[in-house]
Amino acid sequence: TSTSTSNTIPTKKKNDRHSYGLPANYESSFPKLATELDDFFTFMTRPTTDAQESPIRKATAIVYLRHAKLFLGWFWNLHRRDFERDQRRDTNTTDATSSLSSSSTIDNFDEFPPLTKETLSIYQIIPDKNANSTNSIIQFTLWLRNTRSISDSYEANMLRGLSKLIKFRFASESNADPTYGEKSYQDIPAVRELRKLHRDAGKRQVLSPRSSDEGKKWLEWEEYLDVIRAMRVDVEEEIGRFVTNDHPTVIDNDGVGDGDGKGQKIKYTTTQRRIAIKLQNYLILAFFSSIPDRQRTFRELTLHKTFLRNDQLNAWTIKHGPDDYKTGKTYGDRPPLPLPPELTPTIDEFLTRWRPCLLPTGSHVFVQSRTGNRLTGDSLYSIVSRSCYTHGGKRTNPHLLRDMIVTHVRRKGNASEKELEALALYMGHSIGMQRSSYDRRTVEEKVAPAVELLRSVNVDYDGG
Repeated sequence: TSTSTSNTIPTKKKNDRHSYGLPANYESSFPKLATELDDFFTFMTRPTTDAQESPIRKATAIVYLRHAKLFLGWFWNLHRRDFERDQRRDTNTTDATSSLSSSSTIDNFDEFPPLTKETLSIYQIIPDKNANSTNSIIQFTLWLRNTRSISDSYEANMLRGLSKLIKFRFASESNADPTYGEKSYQDIPAVRELRKLHRDAGKRQVLSPRSSDEGKKWLEWEEYLDVIRAMRVDVEEEIGRFVTNDHPTVIDNDGVGDGDGKGQKIKYTTTQRRIAIKLQNYLILAFFSSIPDRQRTFRELTLHKTFLRNDQLNAWTIKHGPDDYKTGKTYGDRPPLPLPPELTPTIDEFLTRWRPCLLPTGSHVFVQSRTGNRLTGDSLYSIVSRSCYTHGGKRTNPHLLRDMIVTHVRRKGNASEKELEALALYMGHSIGMQRSSYDRRTVEEKVAPAVELLRSVNVDYDGG
């Protein structure tokens, strides 16, 4: 029988913890599970004989792997005992509708021994291909709704990742053949069940209202541009006060190196590093205004690979192949994404004079100020959020920036359909996605042109 998320929502437990996923050292504490997760990552990213779908990009696979670790950690920490009880009940009863009648049934450890960290396996958690094997995932979803108040969007994304985990679990048991028009893994009821749940979450996502917190983070586009101007003034004033002779270069021969391969570490002053950080933060937000792309683009921006100087245009450009951005499989090579020539002198100065003060460990354009490693999703999010709060009073996040520019352009109402289509291509998504996901105008704003059109059509009507 197909399971359903209409089940009673689990009550919040006293041992609920903020961090419920697998621990950082799960490779040693859950050795069998760790091996299976490694195999799961390979299954997602490399062609295999039993895979019925094309490999996905590593960046996407990392997200799906994170969802799997969260689910598996929740299972061990909060759901394991219920699962063991249910397994023993199903093993020992002959009547599927009867309730447990004695403690001896619950404690029949010979039939179903307790799960252990050392031997815990995905194959135990999802024991067979029947739809009811997904019950743990359904209970996890209900728990997230109840204790984390997750959005429909997050639920849909999470279920997409766990659907991939189910496909991995039953890859060797499926005889479906997509080359003959069949849907991948369609002969596995558990996969069909997860697909249904994901589809339902996707429908709710389209109809669900925006987060109530979004208004606290939303900046009008002109307000965002004011934030960038304020950051530019701030860093220019700092540079204007900087006196080079007051900050002599000091070489520490015992250092770990600054990426030059010479085993030397240049010691920069606090002032130099502060200016470098401010200039980097300014450029990040300025880049977003000119190329409203996904944050991954700026985290992975690499000198001489995806970040190139076009001397003819006197401009720096971003160049992506199919593997460099989220929708690359759909749209292939992207056209060059040029930054305004007005930014070129500032970028040049940052790369040659100030970026070295952050002691970069590689060739990524933007780096973490403490480690010199490339930015992470969290660190870039923090830069955007803190900068917008400092200079604009709202904690805007990188993804909202894409919504803000689309909403601004569509709200102005003077962009042609061809220009809107070009903007969608430039941002790496379809015109349909632009309308459904990124346009945050109210329904009243969207229908206003129709109201004006009808008024203009009927302007000569005298009512007689």
